[in-house]
Amino acid sequence: MSENKRWRIFRFLFFKTPVFIAVYILSIGPMAAIVYDASGKPINPEVEKWVGFFYIPLSVAFESSTSFKSYLLTYITFWTKLF
Repeated sequence: MSENKRWRIFRFLFFKTPVFIAVYILSIGPMAAIVYDASGKPINPEVEKWVGFFYIPLSVAFESSTSFKSYLLTYITFWTKLF
């Protein structure tokens, strides 16, 4: 593996991975606004299952951290009221 290719891989892992993680975490707000109506009921139960599966890592963090839980609930509430 050439030195140039190693640096490209390193730059990708170092710079783009945190961006992807941040986009993943922040995407739960708009997704919750799409899946749930204003009263908190799912619009489509099948989509709710898929979204629940996709966000399992955030669900685990949500259940294990009270501070993360409060921030995430506030963020999701903001998005559901926005839509």
